[in-house]
Amino acid sequence: MAIMRTNIFNDFPICLLAFNEKGSEIELIERNETWRRICIRMKRDFSTKFDFQTAELGGEEEAIQEFNSSCSKFAILSHTWIQDTPGEVTYADWKPTKVDKSSRGYQKLANFCRVAAIDYGVTLGWMDTICINKESSSELDESIRSMFKWYSYAEVCVTHLADIMTVDNMRHDTWFTRGWTLQELLAPSYTKFYNAEWKKIHSHWKGDLEDEDILREIQAATTIVKDELTMNLLDIPISRRMQWAANRRVTRAEDTAYSLMGIFGVSISTAYGEGPQLAFIRLIKEIIASKHDTLDIMNFGYGNKYPSEKSAERSGRITASSLVPLSPKQFLWSKPILWQRSTTPITLTHLGLHVSVLLIPGISITNLPDESRPIGRYFGTITENFLNPNNDITSGTFSLLESCIYEKPISSTIRREAVLFFAVFNFYETATTVEIAPRDSLCYAKALIPVELHLSFDLEDILSDTSKLRMLYTPQPTFFTLQSVNEESYFIIPKPDLEKHGMFLRTMYL
Repeated sequence: MAIMRTNIFNDFPICLLAFNEKGSEIELIERNETWRRICIRMKRDFSTKFDFQTAELGGEEEAIQEFNSSCSKFAILSHTWIQDTPGEVTYADWKPTKVDKSSRGYQKLANFCRVAAIDYGVTLGWMDTICINKESSSELDESIRSMFKWYSYAEVCVTHLADIMTVDNMRHDTWFTRGWTLQELLAPSYTKFYNAEWKKIHSHWKGDLEDEDILREIQAATTIVKDELTMNLLDIPISRRMQWAANRRVTRAEDTAYSLMGIFGVSISTAYGEGPQLAFIRLIKEIIASKHDTLDIMNFGYGNKYPSEKSAERSGRITASSLVPLSPKQFLWSKPILWQRSTTPITLTHLGLHVSVLLIPGISITNLPDESRPIGRYFGTITENFLNPNNDITSGTFSLLESCIYEKPISSTIRREAVLFFAVFNFYETATTVEIAPRDSLCYAKALIPVELHLSFDLEDILSDTSKLRMLYTPQPTFFTLQSVNEESYFIIPKPDLEKHGMFLRTMYL
């Protein structure tokens, strides 16, 4: 009994629709009433399911678990809200004797209850339009934070596609464009799709996410492939999950962030009115604090649009970091990070993202002396596009670790804008060594440029105060391949030797 009660008050939705085996006589009940009804049912039915007199030792516990499983099932509805008036039946509207049963909103509710009862033998259901009391801020907050869990615990997720009739045009349904329905696609263990007339799109017994025709339509609508639907979500890169949300729409702007909590396994409080960027930054901060693949948070770009001064000023009050995205849309320009090991902690502070980097200088090939050579054993080139405030894209090719950058005195022809620092993030640090992405893997970096204008380039001055470096905006993240003059296949460098090869280990706020 204690296990069952804990289950009801911790894992069940706050409110549920209760109905009979035909899906009629619909009521709206809360957890206390759900628990009361289960207790009555247990007293009435338990003895008929289990004979204590003839039971073997341990059988009572098994019977209780079986009963708990059978009476704690609920169906859950995934749908898009009716935008016309009158629309959905809400918690505030629910008066069974007065509600307009001919309205589209009530017909949807009734069809859901009917399907849950007749098709799946379930007499409890959850529907967001009516089962959330939005006048209670605490209940709304708990519901939003718990929604992913409720979808995952449901016996069946009934998904109503109100715009289509057959599998062939599933991809065109509005359901695939909404923000909240992404988690409703990913969370349930068993999903069945119903068309505009509340008929099953497929009549087979298996879950619809196992059907090849439906999977093909889902991929066309969302880019999500079969393997991603069966994987543990937390094993899928952060940037990939963000891409799924990039083009989805929400009614309340903050819901872009709130609807992603379950998908990233984090929880933040809801605060409507805070604005979408602040909500998203709080989500990102929780992800950074709890996930092992935090490097992927920085795997985003800007497309062909330079952040305007007004936008930068507005976002500056939200985060001081240029390495933190302000929207899932920025991950549309991410690239797969094939090798993203990092052993140093990354934290988001008022000064920016506190992160360890390996600084690798590079010089523009247009300023490269005729006789060029790497300073140590490693070399590489980067061709990158940079955004400027006029929304023009300029390209540059830089040769890394060239000896001329480190010479004293530095050639007067090497000017400040000719040298960039590339801050590499995906390296593995031990007490004595640094391991860099091996051959045929990619180093993930951001391009940094000295803030102050100098007539000549001063390497020591910059390295003594890395706060003098600022990040350059790029359409996509920067990746490059580092190579060795000795054709090594694996790069493990003792820390005392880093500077000999022209590299500098620093901890920075970016």
